[in-house]
Amino acid sequence: MALVDYNNKVIYWDGVNWKWLPHVRVEPEGHCYFMKDGTATPIKSKEDATRLLGSIGYRLIPIQTLGVTEIYRSSFIYKGRLYKVSNKKPSIATLISGIIGKSNTWVTREIEGKGVLSESIFDELRFKGLNVEYKGKFYNGYTKLARELGIHPTTIYQGLSKGMTVDEILENHKSRSVKDHLGNQFDSVKDMCAHWGIRRDTYNSRLRKGWSLEEALTTPLMNNKRCKDHLGNEYESKGDMFKTYGVSYSAFTKRIDRGWSLEEALTGKKKKKIGSKFRR
Repeated sequence: MALVDYNNKVIYWDGVNWKWLPHVRVEPEGHCYFMKDGTATPIKSKEDATRLLGSIGYRLIPIQTLGVTEIYRSSFIYKGRLYKVSNKKPSIATLISGIIGKSNTWVTREIEGKGVLSESIFDELRFKGLNVEYKGKFYNGYTKLARELGIHPTTIYQGLSKGMTVDEILENHKSRSVKDHLGNQFDSVKDMCAHWGIRRDTYNSRLRKGWSLEEALTTPLMNNKRCKDHLGNEYESKGDMFKTYGVSYSAFTKRIDRGWSLEEALTGKKKKKIGSKFRR
């Protein structure tokens, strides 16, 4: 059974049981229909159902992204515990409410406008609104404390869910945090790579090849296709080829735009034309 976030128009489901999706009706003889505004549209597959749900504005997200596993219709496992949701109007707010012990109405209000949720929503809502004292100062919630300390609230919530104190969370955060070449601090390498728009595996591969931190983060990844230089040498990407020739992406593209050949753009040596012959 899919769990629906009606306010954000998101459906969390197992990706398999499409006949349990909202707006899908299964007749006793086995025929399936997509019901909308009194109109029944025949459907035969998961693709039909998801396409029609998308056409009315719903996004379908794997429920596993919340750390939740559906074991049977209306029955879910979260961190080893079983939770059941009513079949009448199954919503993600109902499941969250049962897990964190707060009212369905309160949860519905809190998740409105958040879009697609992640597993951190359980800890975020569980600890939200609690008055916190830290080093003699009071805060109206852990979110405000996290901002005061300069770390992401999710870091606080995840630590608290593991039974850690705020000091332990901070110490653990400092040991895992990283800085880029500009001195900007991030909670993790993953966050730093996301900030610079670089895949983590690309970043790690570049470091292993001896690239500097700045080069690994800022060199554009044109594509993942292998390429060849004018000598026939093959490279995993254009970025690797540029690195070998010591040319920047911007310099290379400017040369190509000016009509330079691949060799000229890579080496920076423009061939001069005299009569019908070329010379360097």
